[in-house]
Amino acid sequence: MTVPPVKLAHQLLHLKQEAGYTLSETMVVMLIWSVMLSLSIPFHQSLLTKLETEQFLKQFQQDVLLAQRLTTTENRPYLLHLRPKQSVYLLYDPSTMKTVYRRSIPEDWAVDLLTLKSPIEFNFAGQIRNPGTFTITTPKSTYQIVFPFGKGRCVIHET
Repeated sequence: MTVPPVKLAHQLLHLKQEAGYTLSETMVVMLIWSVMLSLSIPFHQSLLTKLETEQFLKQFQQDVLLAQRLTTTENRPYLLHLRPKQSVYLLYDPSTMKTVYRRSIPEDWAVDLLTLKSPIEFNFAGQIRNPGTFTITTPKSTYQIVFPFGKGRCVIHET
């Protein structure tokens, strides 16, 4: 049984028309994808900013604890210098006159030493020599860092 050539050509043409997507269908799909992506970018940016802030504050607390422990275990002072104008803080060993490490503070943050005097220093028993408070203002919020009397660690409050 043979199919007439006209009918075969019609069937092939019909298959060819149903084989792909039209330009308008493709454009609609691309539009939907671009809208979805553009809506997700601000979410990712705010999440990144939040994670950066949390990481910085955790690192700062660990650095304060390290300065306290080094002072008590090595029986020599280690100083934690806050330098708001240079957007850095550093751990300094005055006996060797060397910087142990230097950490950057994000450029768009503001550090205000309220009652805290820089450098932060602990005595050999692990107590802070000059308790005080300072604030860190980020684009999203402000944090108050308190160094209380005694051996306690610094306390961070979001205000």
